Amino acid sequence: EFGDPQSVYDTAVNRNPSWIYPAPGSYDPRLIVTNQSGCRDTATTTLTIHGLPAAGFNASIACVGHPTYFFDHSDPYLAPVNLWGWRVSDSLGRFLGSMQGATPEFVFDSIGNYTVLLTASDTNQCADTLRAQVMVEPSPLSAFSYNENVEQVQGQVQFNDGSIGADEYHWDFGNGEISPLASPVMTFTEDGTYTITLVTLNEEGCSDTTSM
Repeated sequence: EFGDPQSVYDTAVNRNPSWIYPAPGSYDPRLIVTNQSGCRDTATTTLTIHGLPAAGFNASIACVGHPTYFFDHSDPYLAPVNLWGWRVSDSLGRFLGSMQGATPEFVFDSIGNYTVLLTASDTNQCADTLRAQVMVEPSPLSAFSYNENVEQVQGQVQFNDGSIGADEYHWDFGNGEISPLASPVMTFTEDGTYTITLVTLNEEGCSDTTSM
């Protein structure tokens, strides 16, 4: 007798049975054994059924060739969640990789829809699993060239955008000046070596960075 008050069928007659309890809590299962002479004995115990954690996560924007960051948001029942196992598969169900920990990262090498599975386990070894779809977007490719002394003005540099798939531009000229233009002109007033950085973004929010 499994002591489940929500069922009238919570009994079994085999030696080593199993029973699924419908809710967390404290139960009082009872075992009655009888021999061939009709003599019987009874043993009882108190059984604690722990609640399951509720697995949950979200992720940063997924862009081809760049790390996608995953963030565990699993809800513990009572015991804290202390183990996380992640599995990544493509749209055909083919295994691509696994991760561990609460905040892992994964690099997708092509656009498309992927399945990410999270198994979250607590200190009672109770676990829950969640599957979610992740859409991987294309990334732009940042590239540029430059021409010096444009219009015969010493220190005036024309930067020529050669990026692919970019909709937004962020230039840093290494002299405290910035620009949002695709192909800006910058006049450097002091001799020196400058690191020019171009960050491009597309309309999906994916970015790429190059420096010269």
